[in-house]
Amino acid sequence: MSKVHINQIQTEKIQTENINRLENIQPVKYGPIKITENSNDGFKFISYTDCFEISLLRFLHILFGRNEKMDLKRLKKFTGYNEELYLYFLINQNYSNNSDYYETAEGNTVRSNWCIFLNNRNIFKYKKEGKYEVCASFDNLINFIYYFLPNIKIPNKDSINFEEYLNYVFRQVNYNFRYKFLSYQRIDDEIYHNSKIIICFNKKKIYEWDIYQYFYKDTYVRRTGHSDFRYYKYLEFA
Repeated sequence: MSKVHINQIQTEKIQTENINRLENIQPVKYGPIKITENSNDGFKFISYTDCFEISLLRFLHILFGRNEKMDLKRLKKFTGYNEELYLYFLINQNYSNNSDYYETAEGNTVRSNWCIFLNNRNIFKYKKEGKYEVCASFDNLINFIYYFLPNIKIPNKDSINFEEYLNYVFRQVNYNFRYKFLSYQRIDDEIYHNSKIIICFNKKKIYEWDIYQYFYKDTYVRRTGHSDFRYYKYLEFA
């Protein structure tokens, strides 16, 4: 067997192992989150669903995780001078591939702590009181990347479209992806926007992440939105 043939077999084996590793990370369905805060009147209880937050967390597990542990050395390469995300995962380095774990009491604590980490920042738009429940939006995803992963270099950030932006992101973290932005007007006086990210490895589609929003037609004020991160099933891109 030639050396070239051996190298090819080894490469294919590594690619298969990487695909299997990725597929082992099960998407987590959004659910109710309850957090507490100290206020002048005592403890304040806030509850909401974590559709965007848990999607984002799983996205980071896929990008920077290996064998149910975050690769801190690799993450540090992209967090650079802003160590907030690095320090968060330094404390919360382990994660579970199994989605059922995030339905347990321990898993719900992980979800709540992640939401607390994301709350009350001037880089996001929120649904509650201007500081709780990060809105499911593509702008918030880009703001997260720009703020927490500043070593991902994006030339002409303010003048490129979403697809070009994500191309730069995924290229630097060594993942191949497809992205499509859909927009159409509904008949019930609303405008609906859907952003879809397809995460691939070695051209195999593994995950899809939908981030969609509804706007009032006349004022273009955001009414609601949703995030859904799941295994890729049936959608084909042209």
